[in-house]
Amino acid sequence: MHTYRGQKRYIRKDGRVIWVEVTAGRMHDATGRPVGTAGIIQDITHRKHAEQEIRHHADGLRLLARTATQLLVTSDPLAELPGILDAVAAHLQAEVYLCYLLTEGQRHLKMHCARGLDDETRRAIDLVELGQTVCATAAQRRTSIVIQNVQADDNPKAALLRTLDLQAYACYPLVGDRLWGSISLGTRSRTSFSQDELDVVRAVADQAMLALTRQRLDAELKRRAEELDAANRAKDHFLAVLSHELRTPLTPVLATASMLAADVSLSPALREGLDVIRRNTQMEARLIDDLLDMTRIARGQVELDRRPVELRTILERALEVCRPDLEARRLQLSLDLDQTRTVHGDARRLEQVFWNLLNNAVKFTPPGGKLAVRCRAENSYVVAEVADTGTGIEPADQQRIFDAFEQAEHTHRRQFGGLGLGLAICKALVEVHGGTITATSPGKGHGSTFTVRLPVAEQPAVQAGAPPSAAPRPAPAGSLQILLVEDHPDTVKIVTWLLQSIGHTVQTAGDIRTGLERLGQQKFDLLISDLGLPDGSGVDLVSEMRRRGYELPAIALTGYGQQEDIQRTRAAGFSKHLTKPVELEQLEEAISQQFASQR
Repeated sequence: MHTYRGQKRYIRKDGRVIWVEVTAGRMHDATGRPVGTAGIIQDITHRKHAEQEIRHHADGLRLLARTATQLLVTSDPLAELPGILDAVAAHLQAEVYLCYLLTEGQRHLKMHCARGLDDETRRAIDLVELGQTVCATAAQRRTSIVIQNVQADDNPKAALLRTLDLQAYACYPLVGDRLWGSISLGTRSRTSFSQDELDVVRAVADQAMLALTRQRLDAELKRRAEELDAANRAKDHFLAVLSHELRTPLTPVLATASMLAADVSLSPALREGLDVIRRNTQMEARLIDDLLDMTRIARGQVELDRRPVELRTILERALEVCRPDLEARRLQLSLDLDQTRTVHGDARRLEQVFWNLLNNAVKFTPPGGKLAVRCRAENSYVVAEVADTGTGIEPADQQRIFDAFEQAEHTHRRQFGGLGLGLAICKALVEVHGGTITATSPGKGHGSTFTVRLPVAEQPAVQAGAPPSAAPRPAPAGSLQILLVEDHPDTVKIVTWLLQSIGHTVQTAGDIRTGLERLGQQKFDLLISDLGLPDGSGVDLVSEMRRRGYELPAIALTGYGQQEDIQRTRAAGFSKHLTKPVELEQLEEAISQQFASQR
């Protein structure tokens, strides 16, 4: 039997649409002659509705996926909402939609976008009070409101919906950690939305709320990041100014003490008093250095001038710095240094590490005690130890002492002074060199040992690490005409005195304007300038000086001593950067080196 199968759509007398599936075919006898037809008609309306619902559901899922992607990648969710609501309205066959946002006063909703409204209606409901309309009530209650068969609903707040000839209306608040507003959709073509359609609207509202929340959080994070950045810049500026303001008064103190100490006619008591002044002034300068170092370390801004250096040389230099205090406390020193091993590191920073360790050992060891410094090779490391017979460290403190602003035995910390930064700085500097530092002690009253392990360098040590004072200082030829630009009166007096004491002629200026006037009045051989001046920076002075054609060398003498300050002065054309406080030897050395390099 040959068959035919097909589907047909019919409209009943009552207006309902039905679908049928028809199966028909011809019947034949044994000889193959057609003898009749047979057919089956089956009502498949429910199946067609089910298929339509499945397709509609799949369309809704695709819509939600597109919406989620759209809102995820955008930086401005509000700009995307009109297009998204257009797509949702098309999916629901909704002729009207409205989107409201909460105003800053949080008492009204302001229309963000809408469709299906005439201009007069749009103006009338552009701003509504919370609770005034259906959508404003949904926002106020923070819950959805769905009205099926709107025309039969007698709720006064639905009067506008009836005027708009809407048959079904659904409103969802945009609410998460806060209320954002509401979205609503209405249709004139049917009296109800399906649950599946309502789920789509709810999901879109949730996605929009999440996007708005993410945007707010992103903006908040950006704002806080900007605030932190501004705070960091303010902190950097504060520390730089603090460093300058604290260092500047130390220069006349240290320089005066150094000059007076050079007088051979001084009594031993006066000479000892001047040494006390010098040591304490230098200690104050080191405390300032420690504060600035800790800030750089915390922000990962420590810069190293790495090269192969002999650790024995580093230890010997650190010992020389501490030797006056060591001798004053009558400590017995024993040395066992391996001369052959080198490390790849920053000589100045490593000297800072061992100066801190030795200074602590001297400070915490009673007069007459013992101090041992040892250096040895251990596999691929160089191991340096500083051991003392001092106050010792309780087991509970042996890790904590490497934390910033910590010292063992808090009740006695004022006895020994310091900020508690030295060991934290040591630990950070050793670790950026690829090494480790540990502390061991049998306990209180039994001394302590600090052990530093640093990787062995593959290349032999170079001789460039020798301290400046170790090399003979070439003297400049004859007396120099020097322009000193400095606004701190006492510093002006003492630096002028220092320069005159070694045969130079000095003219002074307290600001950039006066400095430039002096340059126009006579010829100078050298400029020495502070960075912080009343009418600008020493960098500005040098830049303007170069612009006007003055090519004399310049030395920065300033309380600004951070790495970025040094880089800034070099970039501006300063040949040297001296950080206050300075002594006569340092100033003379810088001038001598400047003119030796020009020969």
